[in-house]
Amino acid sequence: MSRSPASMAYRCSTGYGADSRTATMPVVLLTAGVAGKQVEEGFRRGANGYVKKPFTIRELLSAVAELAGSAPAPVPADSVG
Repeated sequence: MSRSPASMAYRCSTGYGADSRTATMPVVLLTAGVAGKQVEEGFRRGANGYVKKPFTIRELLSAVAELAGSAPAPVPADSVG
């Protein structure tokens, strides 16, 4: 069994979809794996979003807000990366 971060993220996103308590909870993968095949595999296994490392707080909040259907929360100036 693979222990790579991508493999663990894929198993996690698949597990959320299989459990009725979490099946409707959006999953955003945070990973350095940016090859088209890896992104496609993440979405195939149930991920709803994908944020490439390294990322800024603003990018992460935007991805979460998009899935929540709302505007991103303001980011304090001292935490902008």
